[in-house]
Amino acid sequence: MGYWLGGEFYWLGRIPCRTVRIVGMLVGIQTFEKRTVYSVDDGSGVIDCAYRHPIQPPLSPKKRPPTEGKESVLNKYQRPTKPPLSTSKPTPSAPPPPLARIGASVHVVGRIAKKHETRQISVEELKKCSSSNDEPSHWLRVCELHRTSYFALDAGPFVIPPPSTPETTLPWAASLTGNATTEEPQTPSRSSVASSSAHTTPSSVCSDITNPKSPPRLRHPSRLHTRDLNANTFRIYLKHYMDNAPPEDDASATSESGTEDEEDKEIGFSLRNTPGTPTKRKTSPYIQSTSRLMPSRGGNDMTPRPSKQLKVMSSIDATPRASSSTSQRHQRSSDHDLAMQGFQLSHLRRVPELALLARRVVEAEAKRRGREEKKRLQAADGSEAARKKGKLPAHNPYSGSSKPIVPGSLSAAGKEGEGIGPKMKRLFRFAIRQLHDEGSIVLWYGACRRIRGDYRGIPRLSFDAGGSIEAKSSCLWRLSSTSTSIDSTRSSISTSLTQDNDEGELSDPPPDEEAYVSLTPTFLLDIVERTIRETVSRPPQSLFRQRKASRLPGPTPEEILKALQSSDGRWDRVGVWAIKDSLEVGRAAGRVWCVGGDRWEVCE
Repeated sequence: MGYWLGGEFYWLGRIPCRTVRIVGMLVGIQTFEKRTVYSVDDGSGVIDCAYRHPIQPPLSPKKRPPTEGKESVLNKYQRPTKPPLSTSKPTPSAPPPPLARIGASVHVVGRIAKKHETRQISVEELKKCSSSNDEPSHWLRVCELHRTSYFALDAGPFVIPPPSTPETTLPWAASLTGNATTEEPQTPSRSSVASSSAHTTPSSVCSDITNPKSPPRLRHPSRLHTRDLNANTFRIYLKHYMDNAPPEDDASATSESGTEDEEDKEIGFSLRNTPGTPTKRKTSPYIQSTSRLMPSRGGNDMTPRPSKQLKVMSSIDATPRASSSTSQRHQRSSDHDLAMQGFQLSHLRRVPELALLARRVVEAEAKRRGREEKKRLQAADGSEAARKKGKLPAHNPYSGSSKPIVPGSLSAAGKEGEGIGPKMKRLFRFAIRQLHDEGSIVLWYGACRRIRGDYRGIPRLSFDAGGSIEAKSSCLWRLSSTSTSIDSTRSSISTSLTQDNDEGELSDPPPDEEAYVSLTPTFLLDIVERTIRETVSRPPQSLFRQRKASRLPGPTPEEILKALQSSDGRWDRVGVWAIKDSLEVGRAAGRVWCVGGDRWEVCE
């Protein structure tokens, strides 16, 4: 007997069986309160088939007929009388009659279940046979399946068929097309079985893992419970954003091109095209005669020229860009995937959802530590009172403290007098350090994501660029599709991020700030392929292989990881499990294959 995510199954030849169909004679009936067990003999043995009774709805209480006159007014203020004891207890309902009599031929469909060191069938359908030829016809059909499917020598290994359920449309995609419809949840119907015992097979459970339709969605940070607000939850949300953040356009990324933002362009264009104040002045007859032929220099037809003042203003208002060292590192980088964009600490701190979660985590941690300090002080006061009464010795474990700690103060969660802004920054650094130490993210030397302005000036969700709020926010967070809930979430984000004035403005990003990228199997697959090619093309070192002039076989995952760590230090924290995951993704995509002995080569 085997187990899978949906229940139990067993093997019949090369076919995994979950649902069976048997036809036989009913030889016994056992009736219980909630189920009836039918014993069926199909010629090969007797098996018990458990049939659960359908749940009957409770009877509605009888309403008393309304009375008229003064009695109706008085009955409103009278306590209702209790029913007699004989009628107050509900009488158990009688079990339903058996579906067939002993000796009749029955047709049973159900699932195999383990029961007291044996097996029984959990009945989904039980009915009497309409003809006496049903049982011999079932025998012939089973023999044919044994010959052609169950124990066929030329059938090959069993292949899990695709799921029969239709693909569901994402709610945010339906809202974009305008075809979003509200459907009531339906009760799942019992699966129909085709012919015999193992013809129905378990559906594929790994199809959604290998080919996901949409990224997983976490609960919105504003909807998290207080017990979930900790550093580990923040680390999970930070990794979730780095894995599934929507890509930005090339023009908006802070690459080495040094292009301006759209807002800077609009401001500069409006400043250059500011109309001048008209003034009256005398003109000579020559200018009056030639004014129709030559446009005046002060008119609006002239092409606007940049002035020195505009250059100074543009240099002041310009957003800080990455330094030339970042460009040089990008030129030296061997990562040629232009679609990937790194995440800097300055960018992550300006994501409204992450900033909201960081603030909530810091405040929750301060409250927890405040409660702990309060309990500790209460325990110290209790021990001091007991010592004065002579019940305890004069030793006080807390007498060495120089000054008392105020319960609930921010100094309990960090340095004394420190605001919530530095604590949030320290939380971001702690999460990034943890992700880097465990090998979930690595350093990135390519293009980075755009660093927006201060999040306190962004009263919207961070994923509404390039589309509606419903389309972007529903990709990563579980939010209701109604506009009321989205507006309330936006207001809660903007309110929580602007409620404290002691945080101050976010500091400008340093020119040499490090960037990180999430180590996904798809991103690591390109690097693994390049490492495999370099390893295979390397000349053999042993004399025996040099004489035979045979190329080296493909490397193992451990050898690939060792080659990566020896070539670049940023792969030192990566585990072998990441290499194996990327190889499995590459094998599913037809890019790499295992030649045997856990050695891998690239599909040419």
